[in-house]
Amino acid sequence: MTHRRSDVDLVRFLALVSMYVAHVTPVQGPAHVFELSEYLTMPLFALLVGVGAQLGARSSGTRHWVAVVVRALALIGLGLALERAEAQVVIVLAHLGVLLLVAAVLARLPDLVVGGVALVAFLVGPWLVRHTSIDLLFDDGWLADAARFAVGGPYRLLPMVLYAAIGILVARVLLRGAGRDAVLVPAAVGGGFLVAAAAMLAAEQRGLVDLVPYSGTLQETVVCALVATGAALVGIAAARALDRGAAGRLVAGLAAVGAMTLTLYTLQVLWLAYDVRVLHPGATDDSWRNLAVLVVGSLVVTAAWHAVVRRGPWRRGPLEGVVDLASRGPTMRA
Repeated sequence: MTHRRSDVDLVRFLALVSMYVAHVTPVQGPAHVFELSEYLTMPLFALLVGVGAQLGARSSGTRHWVAVVVRALALIGLGLALERAEAQVVIVLAHLGVLLLVAAVLARLPDLVVGGVALVAFLVGPWLVRHTSIDLLFDDGWLADAARFAVGGPYRLLPMVLYAAIGILVARVLLRGAGRDAVLVPAAVGGGFLVAAAAMLAAEQRGLVDLVPYSGTLQETVVCALVATGAALVGIAAARALDRGAAGRLVAGLAAVGAMTLTLYTLQVLWLAYDVRVLHPGATDDSWRNLAVLVVGSLVVTAAWHAVVRRGPWRRGPLEGVVDLASRGPTMRA
């Protein structure tokens, strides 16, 4: 049975809720507070890919790499399948599948190399966005397809490599290194990152900084990195600080939702497709009703699943169980 980390899974829960807010919230809210989710969701998921890769880096050998490839292919295949649902959602799973392969390699490299890759990704990613030909993005052929996948959409591989590299370094310090029991330091550092990001967003609202979500610019990448790293550090610190009594049970419950992210992501896409294709044809999926359905539904689905299923890997979730068993191979036990 796989032993889960509640601090990491709580961060996954934060990423899940941020995704729901980004996808269906009908207003930006006071001081554009809900717009934060546009800068947080994808970077935090990419950061968590790096965290997961580092946690799995203790394994080695052919079976480990086969498992990595199977998990990556599962994400890519599911992402391509969900595209056919025609929801008003840009599916990120294929990008995360490719990122998983890259992060698995990065997690084996020294800190200095990981930091160097992060710096290159940080600088080259925005440069590619500025210098990639528009004609290429609208062309036909495999080169155009690769360009659209890498730099032509809202999800871009190089910034995602940056966020994954940050996740690898965070995992080395806070989950495997000297800070594995720390609370105050990650809370303070993470809070500082969030304040810095809030200051940049406030400057944007005053016209002092040009910030557009998913634009791939250098300043947008900075804000995304600050928000995602800050949320991860604060989430880890909160889970550790609230690990006893009623608060501990609450953290465990929310972490269980975070551990079922793949299943809940899929259910979200299917629900939103059903909403705009059957319930409200031609309408947008942005509504408080949909936000409530997604958030409350995630809590209910997770609780119901855990009430029935008590053995891992199926306990995490139905899709999580399938992917886990497939990645273990026929000769490995669950």
